[in-house]
Amino acid sequence: MRNNQMVIGICGLIGSGKDTIADYLINEHNFQKISFADKLKDSVAAMFDWDRELLDGKTTESRAWREQVDTYWTNEIGREITPRLVLQLFGTECMRNGFYDGIWVSLTKKK
Repeated sequence: MRNNQMVIGICGLIGSGKDTIADYLINEHNFQKISFADKLKDSVAAMFDWDRELLDGKTTESRAWREQVDTYWTNEIGREITPRLVLQLFGTECMRNGFYDGIWVSLTKKK
């Protein structure tokens, strides 16, 4: 990321229109969309062999899938495991708390 670039952060609940606003800025003002969660979802998809697009949660179907118990990992670990739980635990407990608090910001800046 160059120092002369404008950075706009958009936050909100699921379905609140974050992607809609980002798409407007991209289409009307040539902004570039970078998400903190991209690297997290890429990593989890590769490690757990889950569909990357489903992890995005951009559709009703994918949001429902993220809440479904994964039978393999639930049996393997011995506790109820969902893709959403893995995203939360890997993103926060493993990487942010266990490795470096600013990991997701640093990975985004490096992009």
